[in-house]
Amino acid sequence: MLLIDDAPGAPPADDFRSLLQSLQAGKPQKSSHGATYSDKCALMTWALHETLLDMERDDMAKSCTISLARDARRADLLIKYGICTENFTARAGVLGMSLGGGDRGGDIVRQTRKLIRRFCTKFANKPRWNCGPEPQFMEGLFNHMTSKIEIVMSDSAANEILAGDVGAGKRDVNIEDEGAQELHPNLKMIGRDKAHAFRKVLQRPYCADEFLQALMTDHVLGSHSMVQIISNSHEFSLWLEDEISRQEQTAGFGAKCKNLRSAKHRFESHSTPLGRMLLYSPAFLATCQKIAENRKGNKEGRCALAYLESLTPESLCQFSMLGDAADEGLLLVRAMDKENVDMAEIATVVHSFQSRIGALFQQSKVVECGYTHYVLELLRSGSLCIFLPNAVKKFKGVDSGMLERCITRMRCWARLAVEVLRAEFPHHSLFNATQVFSLKTEREQVCEITQTTNVHFHRLAQVFDVNAAALRDQLLRHRPVAEQMMREGGLKSRDAWLRAMRRLGKSGSPSDHLSPVMWRYIAWQAIGIELATFGLVVVEETNYMESNLTVLNGGDSISFDIID
Repeated sequence: MLLIDDAPGAPPADDFRSLLQSLQAGKPQKSSHGATYSDKCALMTWALHETLLDMERDDMAKSCTISLARDARRADLLIKYGICTENFTARAGVLGMSLGGGDRGGDIVRQTRKLIRRFCTKFANKPRWNCGPEPQFMEGLFNHMTSKIEIVMSDSAANEILAGDVGAGKRDVNIEDEGAQELHPNLKMIGRDKAHAFRKVLQRPYCADEFLQALMTDHVLGSHSMVQIISNSHEFSLWLEDEISRQEQTAGFGAKCKNLRSAKHRFESHSTPLGRMLLYSPAFLATCQKIAENRKGNKEGRCALAYLESLTPESLCQFSMLGDAADEGLLLVRAMDKENVDMAEIATVVHSFQSRIGALFQQSKVVECGYTHYVLELLRSGSLCIFLPNAVKKFKGVDSGMLERCITRMRCWARLAVEVLRAEFPHHSLFNATQVFSLKTEREQVCEITQTTNVHFHRLAQVFDVNAAALRDQLLRHRPVAEQMMREGGLKSRDAWLRAMRRLGKSGSPSDHLSPVMWRYIAWQAIGIELATFGLVVVEETNYMESNLTVLNGGDSISFDIID
């Protein structure tokens, strides 16, 4: 509760409400108020900030598990947190942000400790002319937080890996500072960004085959490839747009595109130019031919001519299969790239990807759908024709031997993609074990005692010190309630379980083995789900907001009372 004194000069409650709404909308205060921005506005913002921090500290003190998501970029660091209490109150927020603190592993641990201390300090970073209480460090809260941090999420950069090991005491803690102590001694897991990990499914498998690697380089990735030459030239892009507008038989393609939209800095974005090049093959080849004719003495003209001369039905067929593979990989990456992805359903997404590429390439279904089917029909129609300086090249289809060679290469690609998934998402991973909480899995599959389900329950029981058989029994007993919650509210597994556990907790249903595991399952995902829903406070050039940005998901629960 924010108490507002009615002493002279004290702002009315309506002013605080208005300011809070403005902060929740993410509006920069100095640019909004302009010349009227004053020390009073700064003090009001700080008061709201401290009120929200008090609410967060209260929940943090009751937490039974804490998860951190850490993003280090150059010398800057942003940390988000997620918590869950024994009565299944889940909360998320921004622990803090540090600027210019260094980018080495020891620097990251040092800045993490600094941000936790700032979070645990009341009345810190006061604005000028403030005569309130001096900063008060809450040592009890600090010790509680460091003892309850059980997972740290980060990417796989070398400095982040080192920081995770140093903070957990797996490496020399003196890397942080001489005489430093473990920052989170009870850490159970160091998580890695799954979206970054699954991008390797797109990047690695094709590199193992010389033919596939050369094909990707010559068509898309190389600086001499026509995709890059056309994408990096405004004039050539206009030529392509004109050719696309004249291409016929494009029903079902949607709105005709105007460019290839190639961005080399993100590998997964190459599926877009790859797909557009295949769908608009006649227009793309006509553009290459026009470049070869009009830029004979330039590098672009020579590259275009060399590309057209080297193009074969086999390379087009193989390239179309790579396009289908890239689309499947992109679906996997996009599913993992959402902040609110439910980790209980990651295994289902991975299994679905494996099933799809197995059907496409191991069972040769790729010739019946997607880019491959379209390109094969285009080749069989005989409509693809290229006019070279001394010859005319006309494509007349693909023979069975050529098609089998292309599919064989993609079968190798599929096997390598599965191995990449096994390396990035191992069966023994604690994340993998949480698939027992997925409500999208048939209940019979969870009820059936198999080696796989036993491994998952025993893994969770071992890490969280509960009985595996009792955990499985209580989960199956509580699952129908969670399924009902999911059906009624259209919820994800995590949110459905959260509501179910709250309801069952009030009824006194036994959950002494399920609850400790469920606390972690909920808290470890609270970060993404909450921050995807609520915005951050944005205040320009204010020292007191540099270190502790606050997620205003608690703003609606603030009451404004005026003391008479």
